[in-house]
Amino acid sequence: MDLSEKIAIVGAALPVRFVHVMRKVSRRKAKPSIFRSRSLASLAFLLSLLLFTSCHYQLPPIQPRNHRFTMEGGVVAPYKSLRYAAMERFELKEMLRQFGVPLRNRVLRLIIAKGEQRVAPAARKSAMHLLAERRNKKAIESILQWKATSRGNDLDKDFCLTKIDPGRFTLHALRDSFAAENVYRHDSVLLAGYLVRLGDPSLFAVVRTAILNDPKWIVREDAVRSLGYFWPFQGKKVDGGSQVDLFPLMRVALKDSNQYVTRAAFVQYEYAPRNPQLKQDLEQAMADSLNEYHYQMAKSILVYRYHRKEKGFPRDIRSYWSRKRRSFGLR
Repeated sequence: MDLSEKIAIVGAALPVRFVHVMRKVSRRKAKPSIFRSRSLASLAFLLSLLLFTSCHYQLPPIQPRNHRFTMEGGVVAPYKSLRYAAMERFELKEMLRQFGVPLRNRVLRLIIAKGEQRVAPAARKSAMHLLAERRNKKAIESILQWKATSRGNDLDKDFCLTKIDPGRFTLHALRDSFAAENVYRHDSVLLAGYLVRLGDPSLFAVVRTAILNDPKWIVREDAVRSLGYFWPFQGKKVDGGSQVDLFPLMRVALKDSNQYVTRAAFVQYEYAPRNPQLKQDLEQAMADSLNEYHYQMAKSILVYRYHRKEKGFPRDIRSYWSRKRRSFGLR
């Protein structure tokens, strides 16, 4: 009998033992203090054992190199009222939940340090980014250990280290670690997205060039995904004298020939600040759309982001959205 089976047996027997102890405690009204202390000690022991069994997490065994990891359940869409950064944190947590990984920091650090060939690579990266969002400094050693043993690109690890401890891992070191002549186009777009997450929009020209001219759809998709972090810098000039103007880029991405780029553009319209130009783009997309999916996406964004706020909007639909928000506890 292994450890997991023993823990399951003890966890199944805990409720019965807990009720038995509570009945004994309730019957003793004027007993001496020594009996009361014993009952409280046993109750404390049961509660600690219950806490241990519920918090215990054991890494799966090592899998073969090309093992296909399975996900539990379907994909849960984020709430529409979230901000763009909060939406990405929601997706990180959902990715970990689908792979059956608890969201506690200790478990996430364990996955980063010893999760190779035990959990899915996507779950391992999500754990690292979630710890970076939480600014967990205990994860630095695990990330450095992973970086020392990895063979691929370490850009995401450098970004997480800089986000956790910017005093030790500076922003300039992250930007200067990739020379312009040695970096691929895709890596430069990822670097621009990571820098703007840290408050540095200096590589906006890289994102703009990728959306307008890059032949690979995956580079254009990642460039579109980073647009949501440039809204605080809209209309401002960045390094090199170029001005941040997101409206033409959003319009170009919405008309892209690749479906994944277009889907990423719809996400940007869904979480972008309300603006008459964006509303006009969605109405034009509805009028020119030959795809049912694009038509319904543009219509749903218009209803939730714009028409729902108008006075002439039907009350029953407006109350439906209001009830839906209250049911999720978002008010």
